[in-house]
Amino acid sequence: MSSEVDANLDYWMSLGAELSRTPRAGTSAASLRSLADSLSFPEKFEFAIRNSSADSLTLLIQLEMHMRNEMLTKTRARNWEVDELARKCEQAMLEEHGAQEQRRFNELNDRLKQVHSAYSVQIKELAEKHRVAFRLAVDSLHSHNSIPASLIDEMHNETGRAIRAKTVDVSQAPDVDESYTVYIGSQLKSMHNIRLQSTPSLVDLCKLNNSEEEQSSRLQMAMSMYSRSLSAVILLVAKDPLFHARHNTEFFKLCEQSTELHFDSLEQQLEDNAESTRKANLWRMGNEGQAEEETKNASDSLEIGDVYCTKHSNLHNIQVAFHLVVDDILRTSDIQSRF
Repeated sequence: MSSEVDANLDYWMSLGAELSRTPRAGTSAASLRSLADSLSFPEKFEFAIRNSSADSLTLLIQLEMHMRNEMLTKTRARNWEVDELARKCEQAMLEEHGAQEQRRFNELNDRLKQVHSAYSVQIKELAEKHRVAFRLAVDSLHSHNSIPASLIDEMHNETGRAIRAKTVDVSQAPDVDESYTVYIGSQLKSMHNIRLQSTPSLVDLCKLNNSEEEQSSRLQMAMSMYSRSLSAVILLVAKDPLFHARHNTEFFKLCEQSTELHFDSLEQQLEDNAESTRKANLWRMGNEGQAEEETKNASDSLEIGDVYCTKHSNLHNIQVAFHLVVDDILRTSDIQSRF
């Protein structure tokens, strides 16, 4: 009993130290709760990761992996049904184009659109459910040093029914694996350690699995999520800022296999980037003195050499993706990523 009291005392002393960074009058429990409520989700998450017990952190990572299993099951079901309907549509197009065949093709095409729409709603609802539950778990860890029993019970009840991803170790050694130390600044220099790798397969680099080693890796990634020690990948993309979503690239497929629990979804980030690109193009056209009529028709197309970035917490090994716009010849070259 004494050890439990000591542990709780240490936890609340740590919480008090965290909250005391911003001086406030009074040190009552009510004021501490008020300060805790004012903290952002990243601040609560960082505190929980640094101060929670090993058992609590293990449960949090298991909860995250359980959510991934749920989303993976949903996306696999959608992909299977969509692929089957698409195959039937292609078969109907190859048949004789009589009135009956045309009617069947239209019915299949309408069914395909309905399936896309229905699964889109289900996936968004499941993602929102996951985000709410994950934030509840982090809030509870931050305030009480424990995860709500209801979340744990639900996870254990669903685990037996979840379809676990089959993992096959097909990873290959990186073509390039170099480490560098870079100093930035003229008078006040800052040192940065960089490890540069190239890989023949984006899936090998970023795909999650359900092994015990993966849980350990996920914990390490979580501990550096809001730090300056981040891991990134560089992807070669086309001028379309919605390239990943419109072409359903492998990177997009990887991102949708599990809910993005910390940041906006990849699709939302790409849409925000498209809007920012349109505004940037308006500014470019204005500075070049183009007519007002032309600036009204500014597109959201990127230019070769442009770079935009997206943030990720649901991928293996990386937290940031830099998307470098290149021409089609370089993007489709076998020596680099085709995404």
